[in-house]
Amino acid sequence: LNGINPERFKPATGALRAEVRAELGLPGSAPLVVCASNLRPEKGIGDLIAAAEIVKCEMPDTVVVIVGDGPEAPRLKDLAAAKNLGRSVLFTGARSDVHRIAAAADVIAVPSVWQEPAGLVAIEGMAGCPPPGAARGGGGPGGPLDHVTRSQGQPRAPAELAGALLHLLRAPAECEAMGKQGRLRVESRFSMERWVSETLQVYEAALRRR
Repeated sequence: LNGINPERFKPATGALRAEVRAELGLPGSAPLVVCASNLRPEKGIGDLIAAAEIVKCEMPDTVVVIVGDGPEAPRLKDLAAAKNLGRSVLFTGARSDVHRIAAAADVIAVPSVWQEPAGLVAIEGMAGCPPPGAARGGGGPGGPLDHVTRSQGQPRAPAELAGALLHLLRAPAECEAMGKQGRLRVESRFSMERWVSETLQVYEAALRRR
């Protein structure tokens, strides 16, 4: 499993949330979904854009911010434009301050369609406290993120993903509780210190067997 630095990905202050939203040109009160990803087919970003169209009908002020770049970027931007989501889906391109943007989110979206049992983005999102609204392939039920995420059920199911995102956006108390659980899990199971220590133990055990 991946390890992260919990001191880099940590809960945002109110000032940071306001600062990030101002930088992105977003109203301070807008419900914010953030997805940080390489823009490749297996990451399911097209499904997220389709889900954003559904979310927009229910919560028109919601903004989905997609952080990252990749070969799918032109197609995805065209898809968002075709769905008239210009004000609801924002592409930032690749950024070195993903942790700041993720910390300002209300929900982290992880719509991967391939098997990521513990995707790094989901773990980073957990550390910042907003709960991941994840596809099953992005770390859903039965995996190490269980009980700290709201799974969409099946990959490539935009309606289910939209339902998971809407549920979380409408349940701030549940989001807060899941976020706190996620942060504790990151500190206890996914810290870089633990990852390095356990990796060294594997190599040391292998050397002892030689």
